[in-house]
Amino acid sequence: MSERKSVIKRVYVPTHVRQTPNGDRVTVPGHYRKLEDS
Repeated sequence: MSERKSVIKRVYVPTHVRQTPNGDRVTVPGHYRKLEDS
């Protein structure tokens, strides 16, 4: 069994409601998002 580090390449974003500065409500469905190296 080869040893392997657990590297998270993508993160799951659950469904959520985001409010924009102009008062709009945006429903963002659950999706996978790539994790950028910062």
